[in-house]
Amino acid sequence: MYILLTVCVFLTVVLVIQQLRNLLTRKRRFLGERLKETLAGTVREQYRIKRRLTFKIRNSFQNFSLPGITWGEKLQARLRSNLTKSGIPLKIEEFLIINLLTILLLPWLGIVLHNYLLAVLLGITGLFLPTLWVGICKKRRVAKIEEQLLNVIILLSNSLRAGHSFLQSLEIVSRDTPEPLATEFGKVLREMKIGVQVEDALLNLANRVESDDLEMVITGVLIQRQVGGNLSEVLDNIAMTIDKRIKTKAKVKSLTAQARLSAWIISILPFALGAFIFTARPDFGRVMITEPMGRLLLLIGGAMLILGILLIKKVVDIDV
Repeated sequence: MYILLTVCVFLTVVLVIQQLRNLLTRKRRFLGERLKETLAGTVREQYRIKRRLTFKIRNSFQNFSLPGITWGEKLQARLRSNLTKSGIPLKIEEFLIINLLTILLLPWLGIVLHNYLLAVLLGITGLFLPTLWVGICKKRRVAKIEEQLLNVIILLSNSLRAGHSFLQSLEIVSRDTPEPLATEFGKVLREMKIGVQVEDALLNLANRVESDDLEMVITGVLIQRQVGGNLSEVLDNIAMTIDKRIKTKAKVKSLTAQARLSAWIISILPFALGAFIFTARPDFGRVMITEPMGRLLLLIGGAMLILGILLIKKVVDIDV
């Protein structure tokens, strides 16, 4: 047991030092790599840079493995895509180091309390906690982008109607729009300035942001560039559609408020009741932990609680 603890402490210290080193030297290493490539004449366009980085990461992590888990190319691509969509400035190797740290650090609470079952459960939680954090950040970022998108479309349409070109309109949007859409349109502009086609730059934007409304805008722009027409009028129609969708979502949210409140009450009530029983009558609550039948009932109750929450979530989750 002491050997295992020593190994865990050693791995934790090594990973913490490595992660701190990566964070402190991240900007300097990035600038050094770009400067070397520029002086060597290897920087030509964004697509070649992306291919080189992808090739390097794939060769470095193609055979990377954890105990019982092999990180394949599909998993790497999905993780890279989720990090990009969430706006978290981490590389894959840095995210994996953080994941290993959570796996090693969280079980210490159970070890300190001499509860090894709790340590195992916390270790499993540490395995999925960083991924859950990335998913939450991605949802928040997409929601913030969709809140800003309607104003951006109106600004882009008015700029085109005033006589500006599409590139000039994008520059105005990237300058006057708050984050995170300003950063995304800034990336589109940089790609276009180094030679990437407008269609490819917009498709890259759609891949970086997982938003149906943004995909609608990009699809309208791409169709207009192929068949012609008045782009400002197309954007006005898209803005009208998005505005109606926003109002419909708000109406659906108000109509399903009672069901969502019921889901919250169902989720909190068992824990509140358990806390009351353990506080008022500890002998009653202790039976649910010490007796086999009590532990079985707790497992059944937890499974039914999760099932009820999922069913309510399925009912109130209406796609507009």
